[in-house]
Amino acid sequence: MRQRTADEADVSVLTETEEEIFVRTALSLNTKTGKFQYPAGIYGVLLLHTGMRCGEMLALRWGDVDFEHGLLTIDKSRSMAKNRAEEEGDTKYVMVEGTTKNEKARIIVLTEDALKLLKILRSRDAYSDDNELIVRTKSGRGNTATNLEHQMATIFRNAGLTEVKGGLHIFRRTFATKMYDRGARTKEIAAYIGDLESTTEKYYIAIRKKRMVDGVAKQVVELPKNVAEVKM
Repeated sequence: MRQRTADEADVSVLTETEEEIFVRTALSLNTKTGKFQYPAGIYGVLLLHTGMRCGEMLALRWGDVDFEHGLLTIDKSRSMAKNRAEEEGDTKYVMVEGTTKNEKARIIVLTEDALKLLKILRSRDAYSDDNELIVRTKSGRGNTATNLEHQMATIFRNAGLTEVKGGLHIFRRTFATKMYDRGARTKEIAAYIGDLESTTEKYYIAIRKKRMVDGVAKQVVELPKNVAEVKM
């Protein structure tokens, strides 16, 4: 087994600065129209503030949001699958809706930022009923992970974050890592993002963090806060 070098990330996440730049760019407004410069940008920011899987977000309907109590029900997922129908003219892939990846529904308490984003989306979609999908394209159809991947890549590029890798999953990893850094236990994080403790610990919590040292990006292991506060 190849040893990981000192400058290789164990789990790729956005730094605090990268996150700020992404959010600012993703939610930037067109000065002429007053609308979002990137219509799908708010969906990337929603992933960043909830830790949801993309498929779970794509399956959300307005009836899943409890604005009064700040709760969100996550009990399904949408993804593209190969169309096995043999009729001529059928599309190659179709959208399929099913359970969440771990087949466990959950209700999460939304962060203030996530709730604010959903309120913005609701204000733009005020006349849709509870069964309407939240994440849609300009034409009103359900969005896809592939489309969102392309749109986020454009935002990252235009924001100057060309070195950011990991696609949409980087938002889930960043969210989980921030929870960990703020003192949440792995068990709590796993329950919130809907995954196993072992998977969460291995794939979603970054212990090494990117830091600029003399203009060079290095992956370092920070001194734990409770240790840093103790005078040696």
